[in-house]
Amino acid sequence: MNIIVRAKGVELDDQSKRFLVENTRSALSRFEDRVIAVDVFVSDENGPKGGYDKNAVFRVRLTNGHVLTTETTKSDFYAAFAAGIKTTKRTVRRSIKKSAQLEKVSFRTLPVSPGLDI
Repeated sequence: MNIIVRAKGVELDDQSKRFLVENTRSALSRFEDRVIAVDVFVSDENGPKGGYDKNAVFRVRLTNGHVLTTETTKSDFYAAFAAGIKTTKRTVRRSIKKSAQLEKVSFRTLPVSPGLDI
């Protein structure tokens, strides 16, 4: 699983980037075989003015070709990240579960050709 962290409007030091990568990896480790890459974008919409404007966007690429995107806005970067990773984990789990159910249903409903001895 490849994890990339990008920042816009805010300076992230190495320790903060490492924190984001480690926590993203641990949160999605259960789905490591199904996740190709995760892009984490953090931004501050209106600069140093403060307020409810810290954004965390997660884009997850899955092996089945789906790209999932979640976005969270809070007043603190770590709060936005924590809420965003929780939402992302739930979204990935649901998507994987749903695709597994679709595969199971489509396999069961395959028509049997006449003339086949089963």
